[in-house]
Amino acid sequence: HAALNCASKGCPRLPQEAFEGDLLDKQLDAGMTEFVGETRNVTVDDAAKTVTLSKIFDWFKKDFTKYEATKGNASGNQIDYINRYRGALPKLNRDYKIKCFDYDKAVNRQ
Repeated sequence: HAALNCASKGCPRLPQEAFEGDLLDKQLDAGMTEFVGETRNVTVDDAAKTVTLSKIFDWFKKDFTKYEATKGNASGNQIDYINRYRGALPKLNRDYKIKCFDYDKAVNRQ
């Protein structure tokens, strides 16, 4: 969900390189790391105890929670999935309420 997309402003940035078989997992992980690191896709309001996410995390919730289950986290949510890709960024509190940004369908001309 962070690699191949519709190229709207609400989507992840399109990669500037072709996907390659031997590098695919690394490239996909890098795309998701970039996506969850952008404030247009993930923001935290500690005072309100909310995390606001890209609408993609709502539309494809089952994909993210299913992935968590395959990694041994049967009760995992979108926040658990995102935390896998936060790298040096602070981890999100999995107990915060999840909200979603409005999706921007405008064409990204970049």
